[in-house]
Amino acid sequence: MEIKALALKTTLKLYASTTWGYGDRIFAVFNASDDWEELEITWNNQPAIGVEQDRITNPTAGSWVEFDVTGIAKQEFAGDKMVTLIIESIEDDGDYLSTYSKEHWDAGLRPYLEIS
Repeated sequence: MEIKALALKTTLKLYASTTWGYGDRIFAVFNASDDWEELEITWNNQPAIGVEQDRITNPTAGSWVEFDVTGIAKQEFAGDKMVTLIIESIEDDGDYLSTYSKEHWDAGLRPYLEIS
């Protein structure tokens, strides 16, 4: 995603279509290298995970989830103005969070960065 303005707060908003897991389901957002192309990326050449930016616990399916990515947004605004974010489960116990993508037929449910 391209960052077009310096902000006091930047929030990644994703619509959770499905979530599943045992006990507390904890997911975090991490920054990653911008050195990839959308049509060329595969599991084998995915960017390495960077520093954790924020985390959420027990997201609800059928609702919006939010991650505060202000720190990495400010850092990237000072650099190349591009940010790569990766969402991962903190525990390796089968938890998952499914979100809609930028290609979803309902534009109102696509992910976005809220800059305020």
